[in-house]
Amino acid sequence: MTALAPFAIVAPQFLNSNTDKQLALKHILTSTFLFPIYFTFMIFLFFPKNVQFNIVSIILDSFILTALPIFLILIFNHFFARQKIKIQKKINQFLPILNMLILGTLSFIFIGSSFLKNDISNFTLLDWIAVVCLAFFQDFGVYAISKFFNFEAAYRTTISMKNVAFVGTFALIFYPKALLPTIAILVAHAVLFLYFSFNQREKSHLIN
Repeated sequence: MTALAPFAIVAPQFLNSNTDKQLALKHILTSTFLFPIYFTFMIFLFFPKNVQFNIVSIILDSFILTALPIFLILIFNHFFARQKIKIQKKINQFLPILNMLILGTLSFIFIGSSFLKNDISNFTLLDWIAVVCLAFFQDFGVYAISKFFNFEAAYRTTISMKNVAFVGTFALIFYPKALLPTIAILVAHAVLFLYFSFNQREKSHLIN
């Protein structure tokens, strides 16, 4: 489910070039609007009898959790065109802390719900290892592969950062058993954010 999720809207924050940021935003918008179509198709293809989804609910959830914030940002840029640089500078100072607080809050909700709705005793050590390995592969593995094949910076950054909040909320409502892998992916995301942040600082120092 996480592998099929739209790209994370926070991805452009980890790119230095304005061209890369705009290209990353195009990738995010494309994956967001196409998500209800290809996600439903993949679910029915692989789980035709075991999982039932309401396509209208998927479209509404996808719009609210991903597309709506993008539209709000575009509206903000239109009405606050002159003040947006000053406002962005103030907000950027608190973005890392805000991001970690959101991830922490989501992890708290998902962990509590997963323990209530899942029998943790059925998980073996190999299950935990598999979940953690898959979670980190979705971030660092995908990023390493895209970098090996010399994909553009905007694409390899966005493709390695999925909208975990959407997947977690979706799993919380429709498929609570998927919460445990989602928690592992949130942890992997936090580590990936730190990696991108340090990498971005090093590049900015070199440019200066």
